[in-house]
Amino acid sequence: MNGVFVPMRELAERVRQHPVRRDWIPLEYRTSWWVPIFGPGNERLYLTAFFYPVVARPGEPSRVGRPQLACTLDPTTGQFVEVTDCSFRDFAFHLPPDPVVGMLTAEQAPAHSTEGWDRLRDELYTAYDALLPVAFRDSAELTAAQQEAVAHFNGVFERVVEPFLRPYYEALNPAFFEWLRREA
Repeated sequence: MNGVFVPMRELAERVRQHPVRRDWIPLEYRTSWWVPIFGPGNERLYLTAFFYPVVARPGEPSRVGRPQLACTLDPTTGQFVEVTDCSFRDFAFHLPPDPVVGMLTAEQAPAHSTEGWDRLRDELYTAYDALLPVAFRDSAELTAAQQEAVAHFNGVFERVVEPFLRPYYEALNPAFFEWLRREA
């Protein structure tokens, strides 16, 4: 298994500052939340995410596009281990090919102020920190506190994910969401 995980808040900042993110991925692309995934041989836990375009026009809902890139990150170092163009290998090939997957309005936002969003994001980062060390463990191996941490992560994650992006998160790693539903 992995060594010590970098705290999620720090991982997010490392990703934001990483040359791959800064120099190669268009500014209008947002980074999804991270989904745990095992690497080859199921020996190491990684995090996977997608980058998706969001086009905002004054007075209109933001148009959210289909994910264009997928990436994998080592959560012990914060380094990218893979970035893939979805036109080459599409993790969501089974979903409709529509270029726009949803419209996002301010009313749909999980928080309606910058302070509220910061609190919710920090709550999710803290939930990731509690989840990652126990991800994919069977319920018989989890303490009551760990089971509560898994359930808390699930609740916060559900609050921040736009419903129209949910199938793409599931497509990143269906096994994680099966485990999460079973254990939460």
